[in-house]
Formats: sequence, C-alpha cells, structure tokens
Amino acid sequence: MVSLPEAERARRVQENDDLCMIRPHGSEELARCFVRCTLKVEVHDSEQDAMWGLWAEVTPGDFQRIVERWSDPGQVEEAPMSAVIANRILGYPDTLGLPVTLRLTGPTLRPALLVKPDTGHPFAVECLAGVSGHRVMEWLERLR
Repeated sequence: MVSLPEAERARRVQENDDLCMIRPHGSEELARCFVRCTLKVEVHDSEQDAMWGLWAEVTPGDFQRIVERWSDPGQVEEAPMSAVIANRILGYPDTLGLPVTLRLTGPTLRPALLVKPDTGHPFAVECLAGVSGHRVMEWLERLR
C-alpha cells in the first residue's frame, strides 16, 4: 500500500476495512483505489484450502463499479476485472504490482483474486499449482 504522513492521510484517504481510495496529490494524477480480497490456494494434503488476505489495486472506474455493486446479491454476474496485488509477501520476489484477476463473489464475501498463469512469478506459480500443508505452515511462520 501507500505510505503517507498522518496529516496528508487525513486529507487524501477514504477507507474502511474493505475499500480504500487515495485522492491524488496533484490535479493530473488519478486516484489510487484498493479493494481487500482473498486468494484461495489448494492444499494438496488437506481437505481445506489456504486463503491469503490481500489488497488489490484496481482502476478508478472498476473501483466505482465495485462500490456500486458492493451490497448487490447479483454482483457475482459482474465481469472479472484486472487488478494488481498491493502487498509485499515475505519470502518472495516483490509481489507489488503482480497481475491478478478480481471477481466479485457476493455481498457477504470479500472479492476473490486469481493469479494470472503467464506471470512466471514464484508466488503465482505456487498458488496455481497448490501447496502442501507444510508449505502453508511456512507461510504462517513468516507472518508472525
């Protein structure tokens, strides 16, 4: 995400637990828009999948559409949107800007992210292939 001094943050940022918009500093910049999402990863030796909670940056137009449909039960019919990961994930080469697809999943669930298969990024490769329960434990250790 973006780091701003507290006074500037109060003027330029609108946020809640799920959505964040950073208004531009100058008139020629576009707002930066972020959505809190989940990325599901299959765990081969478990009946449960692992879930990453990540922020994704979307275009201002897509952000407006997400806000408009946020409480709409029919939002699952919305076309997938291009986005990029807005978090650095420890243990991987930089994941900021890693391309993903965002799908709205319903008004009671956070949007879902899908990594794009053609990136070749190690995080994307692991997420697409699935991981072992041991690998999930390694992820959790890094987050402590």
